[in-house]
Amino acid sequence: KNSSSHTTAIQPFYTIFIPMRVALCLLAAAAGITKEARVVLEAQAVTSAAARETEVARKPLLAVQSEFAQIEKVIQRSGVTPEVVATVKKLLGMVTEVIEPAIQEAHGADGLLVLTVFREIIDCDARYAHYLSGSKKTSELGISSLREKWQDTMVKVMQLKEDFVGCETSRNLALQRNSTACCAAYSACPASSGDCEVVKLQHGYAGCDYKANSGAECFEQAKAMVGPLLGYFQNQDKRYEEAASQCAKTASEAGAKVNECEYLNEAVNAKISEANDLAQSVNETSVSVVGTCEKKCDEYTQCRSKAEEAYARTVGPCEANEDGVGGECVKNREVDRKNEWDTTQTIKCMLAHYCEGGKFDDELLEKCKTEIETDHLEIVYPKVPPPMPCSVEEAQSIPETDEVPVTAWVNQNECAQLPEPEAPACFEEGECPEWCEEK
Repeated sequence: KNSSSHTTAIQPFYTIFIPMRVALCLLAAAAGITKEARVVLEAQAVTSAAARETEVARKPLLAVQSEFAQIEKVIQRSGVTPEVVATVKKLLGMVTEVIEPAIQEAHGADGLLVLTVFREIIDCDARYAHYLSGSKKTSELGISSLREKWQDTMVKVMQLKEDFVGCETSRNLALQRNSTACCAAYSACPASSGDCEVVKLQHGYAGCDYKANSGAECFEQAKAMVGPLLGYFQNQDKRYEEAASQCAKTASEAGAKVNECEYLNEAVNAKISEANDLAQSVNETSVSVVGTCEKKCDEYTQCRSKAEEAYARTVGPCEANEDGVGGECVKNREVDRKNEWDTTQTIKCMLAHYCEGGKFDDELLEKCKTEIETDHLEIVYPKVPPPMPCSVEEAQSIPETDEVPVTAWVNQNECAQLPEPEAPACFEEGECPEWCEEK
């Protein structure tokens, strides 16, 4: 294997390609051309270089084949002459100095072309992977952070709801106690004027004989009969005052509890509003991220499709040209180069043996063919990796939370429907004497 000569032979191609690539980068930067467009230009330049190197090797080989055929005819006709010897040496020089380097440089150009076009596939993956691990990851972390804040806020909402429900229960009990206390006061004194259980003193004179007794005597008699009722009135007044005091006290307690529940209601609804704002941010950001992800996924899918098509088209195999060789793909040219190398090395071997022994024969031809190796002209074709997963998940929205209304308290006491207490029985109602009416 001519590994050393192979390395030496392809060096000129790299020394040409590297400055060319630098020039393309500079021109692309000056013209504002994107990286993707520059890669395409670079691939086109390498393709042109590979095709040019192939033609450089093919034309001299055809000439050597033609001259070699002529030498065989001359030797068969005229034998070995000084002109034949000179031609043989010239052909050996052409094979060694022109054809072999050209074939190996064409091999190097096609190998680089394969890598250049393959790199377009890798670039598609790299750009999409950069998006996944970069802006998409950052956006997802942002959404995750917002979701955690929303969840923490909802925990506080549930706690405030629980506190508010407990407050309403306590409020209802306080209002019920207040209603009961105030109803008791109302029961003790239902009259709106504040006069409690007025006893009609006119009952006191019903049993007095006004004809036999004087007015003063009847009055004293009535006073004596009403006097025992004083304790009842005092007791009733005390009961009323106690009920009124309890009504005022429970009213103050109920009012404080009502205010506390109103504050808790405002607090829970404010926290719900905060949670809904966070939910809206999560939903809007999720929709935006999904939209961007769909766009990037479509771009990646198209990029991979175009790059894989270009790679398959460049690598081949493909249809040969009109001459039955070549074609616009590397695998065809690789086969052609190996065939050309076989032909070149056969001619080179035959010419070298001719210079040593001065003869051409079939045995020598077969021996030359067995010594030829083309491993150094093998091109490594990178295996196209499978596309990266490109599925887009639907945005997981967070539902809005409804505000908590204040529950109205329903009074279970109907104080207005309570019967008025009966006044203590005094006397049978009788007619009021004339003097009483006049008085």
